[in-house]
Amino acid sequence: MERRTLGKGLSALLGDELEVINLDEKTNSKNQIEFVPLDRLEASTFQPRHTFSEESLKDLVESIQQKGILQPLLVRKNPLKPSFYEIIAGERRFRACHIVGLSEVPVIIKNFSDKDACEVALIENLQRENLNPMEEALAYVRLMKEFNHTQEKLSKVVGKSRSHVANMVRLLDLPDKIKTDVSEGLLSMGHARALLTAKNPLEIEEKVLKRGLNVRQTEKLVQSTLENKPKKPKKKKETLKIIPNQEKTKEVISLEKELSESLETAVILSVDKDNSGDMIIHFDSFDKFNELLSLLTQK
Repeated sequence: MERRTLGKGLSALLGDELEVINLDEKTNSKNQIEFVPLDRLEASTFQPRHTFSEESLKDLVESIQQKGILQPLLVRKNPLKPSFYEIIAGERRFRACHIVGLSEVPVIIKNFSDKDACEVALIENLQRENLNPMEEALAYVRLMKEFNHTQEKLSKVVGKSRSHVANMVRLLDLPDKIKTDVSEGLLSMGHARALLTAKNPLEIEEKVLKRGLNVRQTEKLVQSTLENKPKKPKKKKETLKIIPNQEKTKEVISLEKELSESLETAVILSVDKDNSGDMIIHFDSFDKFNELLSLLTQK
């Protein structure tokens, strides 16, 4: 039997893995499969997806027509309607079954609390990698706010790098029009990331759409506008003080090490006797800079 692993974060919440099943079998060794009338199922308020691709649904409809449902929906009893079930994972399958005209579908019923239902719904969609960039960014923010996940902890739960999570969350700083265009597929995530650094992102976006620019061309356009902006008088730079390790106190060395481990990059502290000083944080790429910026600004 083929097995589909959902990842450590989700499987830990479910208590086991979901399996691709033979629908001739009403049970398997791990989960009780039940058949529920389609009209007793309702979409969850925890669903992070707001848009469903018609092409993707069409492919799923054809698959169900030819092979049936290869994986049951994950549901819980609706807390407000005891005779109904709330879909935690599988809304695309639910919509496709409606189109096919099925009267009932296989489900696995779990006794989830609101907290677990929300977290599973968000993580399941993130791990399938079929959310649009804005839905993904909003899902990350929701997981961090509602479940007190740090970016580091969240990255491990969903199987993404911390820099990826940080970069996705930064997309929410874009103007609403650009976020809408990204959601609707008019702009890619690469375009959106390039526009983040623009001084006038809406003006740049208009040129990108009108000219049909790719990501690399968009990055060059943004850079050219930054290079052409009026130069401000240079302020006299203060010389950074670099104090040799042998002259640093144990407390400063310990703090320097703790910061380096926390930020996952080299950090140098130079502290004077009056407790003033300098801090140098190293980054070796634009992605690392974005990650550090997000961490330091707590976005």
